[in-house]
Amino acid sequence: MFELLSGGIVEYICNKIWARGIEYGFGGIAKPGQGILPAEKILTEHYRLGSQMLILSRSFINLKEFNDPAEIQKIINDGVSEIRDFEEKILKYDNEKLEINRQNLVNIVNNICNKIPLKSR
Repeated sequence: MFELLSGGIVEYICNKIWARGIEYGFGGIAKPGQGILPAEKILTEHYRLGSQMLILSRSFINLKEFNDPAEIQKIINDGVSEIRDFEEKILKYDNEKLEINRQNLVNIVNNICNKIPLKSR
């Protein structure tokens, strides 16, 4: 599922949407520090691609583990706060650092895909 991002398809679509002046975003984001493809790599791609929105992935919070709405809300709020803190770091990235992140993301996705048996693809 990450190949759409690493292979340039998401970038192609974002460029088309951006050219028409439409706000856009894509998903899904795990909590920072988590995810088979680290959330920080995806968040940095959001910034590089001009995304104004994102979608939290199901892995952001496992609702089967929690049944108290206040606890769930706190976990979501804390996670979103972590994302906002990381965004402050991304704002300081130059184009070279954004490109290095993109290349790292591609390498991670390739490694993920190489671990999947061909029958599953």
